[in-house]
Amino acid sequence: MPGRSAIKGRWENMGGCEILFGKVIYLHNLDNHIQAANVNPEEDFKFVEISYHHTKKAWWHIRFQENTVKPVIQKFMDEGKTVIKGWGNSLVISPNSKAFPYNSYSYELFSSVGDALKIRKFDSRPFPQGTFEEFNENYISGETRIYRIIKVVSAN
Repeated sequence: MPGRSAIKGRWENMGGCEILFGKVIYLHNLDNHIQAANVNPEEDFKFVEISYHHTKKAWWHIRFQENTVKPVIQKFMDEGKTVIKGWGNSLVISPNSKAFPYNSYSYELFSSVGDALKIRKFDSRPFPQGTFEEFNENYISGETRIYRIIKVVSAN
């Protein structure tokens, strides 16, 4: 992870995201950000783990995350059972190429690089058996990266 990596954007209103060092990724604004109670973005959003997803049906994948994964992450944040400080997902509008085949992405926000690098295991598995069968069938490939956040920008 380069020490100078950065992401510029508003996490609560991701309409676009510029990844420095020559790549620009445009996102559909879904207003799909959640965060832990009493989070101070300037203090708590220091690192972001972005998972890029290449799926057969992008909107199905986004809605699955929104309706199945998002409530569980919110519950664990509310109960203090995770180091995740924020979460969201979005549709990738551009680029769309062989080198960048991803059509959606999700992110998790952290206060420290140690938290971002931890393997996150939750105390219980809240998903019924078979929940991820269609998810796995829809999923083609993915890539995950961790970036250091230089500055959190807010409309307020």
